[in-house]
Amino acid sequence: MKDSFKVSDLNSIFESIQRDIDELAETQKKIPKDREYSSHVLASISEEIRKLEERKEMILNMEIKLPEEILSSIQKRLNLKENADSDTTKNPQELTQFTKNKTIRRY
Repeated sequence: MKDSFKVSDLNSIFESIQRDIDELAETQKKIPKDREYSSHVLASISEEIRKLEERKEMILNMEIKLPEEILSSIQKRLNLKENADSDTTKNPQELTQFTKNKTIRRY
């Protein structure tokens, strides 16, 4: 994959991958198990699903560098929703990560 993406592009790619996984899973269910070719086809589909799952995981683990003003804005919104003892008030220049549920995770 290339070095930089827009988050919206990553989201679109992620959704496309998920659709492909869902379609392959449905196809897998329709393959008759009593045919000579079934095991090979099922193994091939399973392998493709595994590869797509790896791509999804790669997207979920991508680091996102946010400008300080954007991170500060996100932190303000999170602070309004969370208790005062939350750890979302750490250094705004920390790296953040885009996760499946679209939250900001610190490390």
